[in-house]
Amino acid sequence: MQSKYEFDDQAENATTPPSLKNWPETFVRCIGMLLLIIGLWAGLHVILESLSLYRDPLSIEQLAQAIERGSHIDQTLSADTNASISKTRSQTDSRIQLSYFIAWVVALLLLLLISMMAFSCIQAGSDLLIQDRSLKRYLAMTTKQSLIKTGSP
Repeated sequence: MQSKYEFDDQAENATTPPSLKNWPETFVRCIGMLLLIIGLWAGLHVILESLSLYRDPLSIEQLAQAIERGSHIDQTLSADTNASISKTRSQTDSRIQLSYFIAWVVALLLLLLISMMAFSCIQAGSDLLIQDRSLKRYLAMTTKQSLIKTGSP
């Protein structure tokens, strides 16, 4: 029986031109290549941004200022601590910039999220790009055998 199914597959291949039969597979592989390239590009940018933050940690200051403008957390904390600090200290010494630390946490979480998305794109793209044809044939043959055993057409 197995040779009969191989014979049927060979007959289908002879009647259909290869360029028309494989266009969906080619389309899926192109999408896989695109996802792989996007994932590699995003991963490279995450690495470069991490290195730039390592080399110049003061560049996080823009994000800290945006957090401060939105939440006013430093002003609130400064107002609370000014009441309890003695008059001998200067105001610049008593100012704690919590927004700076929050900016670091936000930046690291964003880098982690983007790197996870890049890894997912790379994984999905490689899965679409590298399709095992022998596995497809094995699954098709197994499906046909199970249909024959159950009696379904």
